[in-house]
Amino acid sequence: MARVHLRLQQTVDDDATANRVICNDDPVTYVPPPIIEPKDVPAFTRNDSFDPERYLYHYTTWECLLDIAHSRSLRLSSVIRMNDPRESKQWFFSHSSGPEAPPDVGKRLLSAELAFRSHVNVAAFATDRPATKPVLFDAGYARPRMWAQYSGNHTGICLVLDRAELIKRFEALFATVPDAHLTSANVRYERVDPVQPSVSIGGAGTATDLETTVRRFFVDHWLDAFYVKHEDWRDEREFRLAVFHPGHTGPFYVDLVGAVAGLVLGVDFADEHVAVAKVFNDELDVGGRIARIQWIRLGHRLLPVAEDGGRWVVSHSKAAVAASLRWGTARPSAP
Repeated sequence: MARVHLRLQQTVDDDATANRVICNDDPVTYVPPPIIEPKDVPAFTRNDSFDPERYLYHYTTWECLLDIAHSRSLRLSSVIRMNDPRESKQWFFSHSSGPEAPPDVGKRLLSAELAFRSHVNVAAFATDRPATKPVLFDAGYARPRMWAQYSGNHTGICLVLDRAELIKRFEALFATVPDAHLTSANVRYERVDPVQPSVSIGGAGTATDLETTVRRFFVDHWLDAFYVKHEDWRDEREFRLAVFHPGHTGPFYVDLVGAVAGLVLGVDFADEHVAVAKVFNDELDVGGRIARIQWIRLGHRLLPVAEDGGRWVVSHSKAAVAASLRWGTARPSAP
């Protein structure tokens, strides 16, 4: 995949200050569309008709947002890089074997187990919390601990994604891989592990025997193995994409163009990084559905981003929003 090189340039012409992005040395000028305020974005609002199954939320840092803008995709990473020790640490198998099995079969099982899980890649998302009455605090983008843990202590972002569009792109990515095993589902949170790693080893316990045995175990117990976490994580309400690709350890990248419903900037997202969010908006056709979250004790509100003296800042004034909102689509400069 070709990498797009982007940098921000500020220009002054006839006393008017404008922002341009230089894309592979070709200047691009932004033309403002009609104003979009957070209250007019379906992904940011909650009412009686809101569907809590429609959107997914991915928290990450501003640096990762730049990577996403470059690739126009979201990365799936190895499950062994996840935070839960149940996923990041090795599984020790109990086993029974015949007299032909080597004495170090237990050690070999560990190697086979690690090899399998190294080929499992996942992407994790928060979900909306169902409520008897729609309230903004149930929104998947309004989780203070998630902002602190996954979004650089409120300096990062939260992607709002259309669930159906994301799953469609995820499945299309592996449509031509016959041996891929993939699922998209909610994670369960348990106190008692629902599966015990125990196998019976046939034959002489060769590397092929063990790989086949371990693969059969994990495929048969797929949801219990890769969609269960310790109950301490339950407030994350995680939805997960997971895939086992026997010939590739990853990472894999899921196309996001057309799947982004909105982007929320953290309360401490640096003003100098707002240009990155603007590039993301244009590269992924977000259409200006971008806001910054502001916390008000136990509540929050979303603020649009406006231009003030050539700088991209958060606007606290409706008049300023109406006068200077500048999210737009990229168009080549006139020669």
